[in-house]
Amino acid sequence: MPLLNRGMRRAALTALFVAFVAALPATAQTPVFNLPLKAKLTDCHTGLQAADRFAVFVGQMPALQGTRRMWMRFDLYERNVGGTWRHLTVPKFGTWQKSLPGKPGFIYEKRVDQLQAPADYRVQVRFRWYDKSGKLQRAARRTTHTCHEPDPRPDLAIGKVTASEAGMGRLRYAIRVRNDGRSDAGAFDTVLSVDGTAQSPVTVAGLPAGGATNVIVVGQRCELGSQIQIAVDTAGAIDEAREANNAVSRPCPMP
Repeated sequence: MPLLNRGMRRAALTALFVAFVAALPATAQTPVFNLPLKAKLTDCHTGLQAADRFAVFVGQMPALQGTRRMWMRFDLYERNVGGTWRHLTVPKFGTWQKSLPGKPGFIYEKRVDQLQAPADYRVQVRFRWYDKSGKLQRAARRTTHTCHEPDPRPDLAIGKVTASEAGMGRLRYAIRVRNDGRSDAGAFDTVLSVDGTAQSPVTVAGLPAGGATNVIVVGQRCELGSQIQIAVDTAGAIDEAREANNAVSRPCPMP
């Protein structure tokens, strides 16, 4: 789904600064008042749905002595998990915004909506100052902090395993299963294998985000010093943030 954005120009700084500006020495490249040159991430909103995820970036620049107009350009960059930063072509980004003539400072804000996840976003802001004849006085660039959009999917994980006697040479295994993800998981199976033999699967009806449950399996007794294997969501029914942690080996838990 394409990224959407909204841009707005904040009110130009007013003539309240005129007397202060006039009092400054006429030194080249000196800002006319104390507005730091910055590119900022002012809001980074996460959510389970793309419609809930957005970021707000702000650029600000002071006029220099003799500056007639100031220009500012926002370029959006995205980094996927394990990837490198890449430039995104987004409507209203990548174009020059221009201040009104003769203002002592320029502040501009842009918002980008429907961010993808998992991914990181940042903006590089470019600044230019022009005098009354249209000559470039100075150019600069700054990069904002990163907006991190975490993976919204569930993430099943296997925790501690304990065992107690179940009679008839069998053990009652209690397997701690967690959902470390950010959304709920639907129904999934848990399978315990002892000495390479899979025991009867146990179905978990579901697990909320951040939740945990003990899955009980009554099955073959493992031998001291051996390893047992546990796997969750063996049918691949759950679309997870991580799949590599769905199968683990654990030491045989003696009662």
